[in-house]
Amino acid sequence: IMLSVGDHDFDTPTQTIEACVTAVRASNHHYTPLAGIPRLRQAMAAASTACTGVTTYPDQVIATPGGQAALYAAVQAVLDQGDHAIVVAPYYATYPNTFSAAGADFTVVETPAEDGFQPRAADIRTALR
Repeated sequence: IMLSVGDHDFDTPTQTIEACVTAVRASNHHYTPLAGIPRLRQAMAAASTACTGVTTYPDQVIATPGGQAALYAAVQAVLDQGDHAIVVAPYYATYPNTFSAAGADFTVVETPAEDGFQPRAADIRTALR
């Protein structure tokens, strides 16, 4: 099983294709604001508030084109040269370069099948040292 490519093995649903065509015909194919479309950020903030119980405002939320872009932005914002992070396996092949771009190192914490692919607390403690 190839896990390195985020490409599904089923066709795109017809309603998704039609929504895309409708959006393009309505001229919704230009660059969006860097942080994301305001209506989307409002919905994301509302969902975060509902899920966590912590009030989240749209100006505290950004939309990214995917998980890797979000991870890169977070790593660049939080980690500095010489910092260290923990990454739980499995992970995308791009993770090493994401951390090295910030000058940070990382330790991989494995997730054994016999533990339901959940990290062991002892392994996390070891990685923190």
